Amino acid sequence: MHVFEKKLAQALLPYRSLLDTPILIAVSGGVDSMALMHALGKMVPLARLRGAHFQHGLRRSAERDALFVLQECRRRGIPIIIGRHRPQKFTEEALRDARHGFLESEQRRLGCGSIWTAHHLQDQLETFLMRVVRGSGLKGLAGIPVRRGVWFRPLLAFSKAEIRDYLKDQSVAFVEDETNASLLYTRNLIRHTVLPQLEAVANLHGGEAAFYRRLNGMFVELQGIASEQQIESDTLFSQLVTESAYFCRVPSAVWSTLSLRNKSLLSRSILENLQVVVPSRLRLEELIGAIDACQARFHVEGEVEISRSSGFLYFQTKEQLGRPGPRFFQNARKIESPELELELELDELLAVTARTLRPGDRFGRTKLKKTLHALGIPRPERRLWPLLVDEKRGVIWHAAQTSPGVRLRRLGFPFAVGAARQDTA
Repeated sequence: MHVFEKKLAQALLPYRSLLDTPILIAVSGGVDSMALMHALGKMVPLARLRGAHFQHGLRRSAERDALFVLQECRRRGIPIIIGRHRPQKFTEEALRDARHGFLESEQRRLGCGSIWTAHHLQDQLETFLMRVVRGSGLKGLAGIPVRRGVWFRPLLAFSKAEIRDYLKDQSVAFVEDETNASLLYTRNLIRHTVLPQLEAVANLHGGEAAFYRRLNGMFVELQGIASEQQIESDTLFSQLVTESAYFCRVPSAVWSTLSLRNKSLLSRSILENLQVVVPSRLRLEELIGAIDACQARFHVEGEVEISRSSGFLYFQTKEQLGRPGPRFFQNARKIESPELELELELDELLAVTARTLRPGDRFGRTKLKKTLHALGIPRPERRLWPLLVDEKRGVIWHAAQTSPGVRLRRLGFPFAVGAARQDTA
């Protein structure tokens, strides 16, 4: 067994369960993916391997690469699927998202347990340097994880030299992507200008191979620290944040007691749970400063609105702000709302409509908007407050009001002000 294969077999020991289900290998035809496919073809039963190749059609050599991958997979007895895409956007992020979308779709369609890619130590270092420039926090600086969801990267402890030596020793063919030489892309610029200088310095301190071994140890340590920090972040979120389909909410008084570090951890966790891109560490600190300065409302990169109301901080995405209000269903004397986890029971069949607040609504002689303000119900939640409306008499009931003939059996939505629970039966 080649030394490369021995090292790979050792790296796979903690992930042996992944070998029990079909594996989808992302195969570009380049040095790295060909090394991974060749090694797995010798270590894993071929019946469990699938290949996937994706091209955007932006290069003249794209069809050549697809044909090469097709021939190599067929020669090895590995089923291959080739995806093609005509991009609307040409940013690195947009192209990567399209590629990932294709691979995840095929992974599900083919019933594969995981997607294996050939990222290696130089990729780690390039990612680290890119994130240093962008001002990333610890989680970003910890680099690419070996495993995240269905994605698995078994070569992260391998240097490019180890991979090239393996292909040379095994006489494995590969293709070169000519765009890898272009300095128009940030990663390529780092690869061709910064890394050679770092490796030159490393040769003065034990050599390039020793440098990459130390580098791997550094990333392992950073990822361990980042994992511990993630646990802290998740704990803060679970203890301090109220989450719903319409917002994430934090008491302002609690926020003000947190250290800058914990505010940063909590903000990151909230943005991650809202599934938006977390800004750089420096930008995050600017946002925390804006919150602490008591700005009433501002936006995070156009994706999230942060607002203050009635002693709470609200984090809401564009989608949440535009989300339709709760639905109401009436069946004889019973009214329900799945979004509010609401169950109302009427003593008799009334000609009423269940809905939420509208401009001009009154409860008695008082504008309902003032009533809800007096109850301390924060502005972002008022549009969700359940009402019963009679066509002639107007609003006859709301969730903090006891009314004859109306029984509130259940209201599970986490309103900031506890509504009266009218279970008198």
